[in-house]
Amino acid sequence: MAIVTSILSPDPSALSAYRHIVETMTTRILPPGLHGEKEIHISQPLGLLVAVLGRSDQVTSHGNSILTGIMHTDSEKTPWWRLDDPVPEGSYALFRADDSAMEAITDYTGSKTIWHARLGCGGVVASTCVELIVSLLGNFAMDDRALGWFLSSGTCGPRLSWDKRVTPLPPNSRLRAQKKGMTVTLLETQLDRPKKPERRVNASQLENELSTTLSQSCYGDKPWILALSGGYDSRAILHGSRHIEDLTCVTWADEFLVDQPNSDLFIARRLAERAGREHVVKIIKRPADASTLERALRRFVQYCDGRVDNYLAYVDGMQMWDELISTSTGRMLRGDELFGTAFASNSAQILQNMRIESFADYASSSEQREMAIRYDHSTPADLLKRSGENVSRWRWRLRSNYEISNVYAGLNSIRSRFTEVACPLLMGHLVRIASSITDRDQSDKVLFKKVVSGMYPDIPFASRSSILRRSDVHAIPQATELVFDHLNSAFARDVLGAQCSRKVSEELMKLGDLGLTMNAKHGIADVKKSSAPVWVKQLKRRFDPGPQLHLPTLGMRSYLAKLLCDEMTETANLGAQALDDINHATA
Repeated sequence: MAIVTSILSPDPSALSAYRHIVETMTTRILPPGLHGEKEIHISQPLGLLVAVLGRSDQVTSHGNSILTGIMHTDSEKTPWWRLDDPVPEGSYALFRADDSAMEAITDYTGSKTIWHARLGCGGVVASTCVELIVSLLGNFAMDDRALGWFLSSGTCGPRLSWDKRVTPLPPNSRLRAQKKGMTVTLLETQLDRPKKPERRVNASQLENELSTTLSQSCYGDKPWILALSGGYDSRAILHGSRHIEDLTCVTWADEFLVDQPNSDLFIARRLAERAGREHVVKIIKRPADASTLERALRRFVQYCDGRVDNYLAYVDGMQMWDELISTSTGRMLRGDELFGTAFASNSAQILQNMRIESFADYASSSEQREMAIRYDHSTPADLLKRSGENVSRWRWRLRSNYEISNVYAGLNSIRSRFTEVACPLLMGHLVRIASSITDRDQSDKVLFKKVVSGMYPDIPFASRSSILRRSDVHAIPQATELVFDHLNSAFARDVLGAQCSRKVSEELMKLGDLGLTMNAKHGIADVKKSSAPVWVKQLKRRFDPGPQLHLPTLGMRSYLAKLLCDEMTETANLGAQALDDINHATA
């Protein structure tokens, strides 16, 4: 999707300066293939500025209202663009405005993040890009809480951004800014959810709900691409999108995992052929040297707003995503869903699976104790297990209320720099259906897998991944080189402490020695996807130890944090310089 930004100001003259900053920042925050005047669309009625930067042809607009994503067919018939009207059903980020008020609205699960902040003029900005907001603020005020969470979990934490003045709008929420005279009032509210839970569903009912929802979504007449793997989620969309005329399947694969039998790529090829769809393979090339990887990682932290550390699929510098811009390929469908979670029985495992573990949640070690003292944060009370709540419900609630809107939305921020992204399986109606699935059928997605197994039943499911996983730390030796150099920096010593930095360095040396013995496997652990029955997985995982603090990962997170802080500081300086330029020009 395009980067969408809406500013409501009590001082209309301030909007000219903000417009200049937005125009100046375009070449920095957009991919090179989208630079140019045709990718800048700004309207500036009295007291309001609405900017759409990038693929404006892929958003839906009506006056000063912008929707990025897809709606259910019924919602398209309603005036979704009008302030205060009911919000549509769909997968989107929505901005609505007139000259006296503006609204920013997230979808049911927050699959696309909207950020907001107060500006120096007293106005309010809402945007899909943190970096653009920081440039409008003119300086970077790092939130130490986000740093602590990033080091412990690889995410910037619940309801946080890297700048303490910038706040994410929660899922299923509305931000309303109202201008009265020379003041702007701000109100953030949770949208209503149905009071009655959906009925319990069986396999036949779930299959019907999937088919109906996917067929009645409004996809428009422009081409789509489907991120197709050999698993369950994207297979469901492939089967349910048979009515979309122009759809191309795309599968990503690491350059050394292309020829694996029964892999995601191998199965995706068969699925696309069976469905009669064109299939494109995008190869992720490993970096040639450390400097090439550093450029890729800088782009990674910038485009994801520093929200996640899942960098291994982007070590090619996002070359394959740049290629999408130069083709006629359209918007992207992804299979993110909420039909269940992987089984985990103890709190530490669950928090780690959902990427919300603090240092106190790791098994005890001298480094863990030191970091737990240095960064004393814990899971917010509303995300902890409630009294009387069973483990299965808690896992699902964390995935619904946190993982989708933080980890998945962070990765969607990257993809959205290049193309529109929509997650049809996360529409509110399907999420409500998913919440009604029994605890037993949610564990390991039992019911969902039963339904999807009937789609192209003669084609098996993949048993191997075609892209690098977070555990494949040996695969990119250049990362070790970068982190080694980083550990000698003042930033590393400040955020990790001298003793912990030294231990990370020692572990990296061991990792380098181990990596030499894995060259034949290109640093990849040969782990197959488990096909064991659910009860076997449950029994095994009851005896799994708690999460260990992996020091090489901690070192890499520190390095990524340094890159992010450098990027945000430079962005803030550019915004301040742009403001000085316009002030001097008008003096």
